[in-house]
Amino acid sequence: MKCVSFILILIPLVTAWGQNQHTTSVFGNLTIEWTQPVQQLYKTAEDRNCFPGDHPPAAEYCAGNRVQLHYGKDRNEAEKKLKEARALFSERIVNLDYEQPDYKVKVGYFSSRETAQKFLNQAKLRFPSSLVTNEQIRCILISD
Repeated sequence: MKCVSFILILIPLVTAWGQNQHTTSVFGNLTIEWTQPVQQLYKTAEDRNCFPGDHPPAAEYCAGNRVQLHYGKDRNEAEKKLKEARALFSERIVNLDYEQPDYKVKVGYFSSRETAQKFLNQAKLRFPSSLVTNEQIRCILISD
């Protein structure tokens, strides 16, 4: 009987203690309830600057230029041109882009049209239909 009484008293105490371990945080119209250990982990991450500022930095895009080496509807031909371009311009990034229904082989990321034009003059020796395109590109990819 003593054991049953002890359990009957212990259950409400444990329940009350467990309910007090929750914390409520309000972010605008969002309310989050979390336990103490989760809040401690979050505080530790904040202390280590895992969350600088309110939002992660957005990817930076710049106006730039690329040299388009090939344009066509045949994927196999585009892949051949891609291999050829990668062999010739191994120091540059060469991509195969698909914009329905066309495949485009593009090389390099240039900040100025003049730099892209200099590279285009070299590219025209092997790819006569090459041209410079204006694009929004990731700033970190630019290599003049």
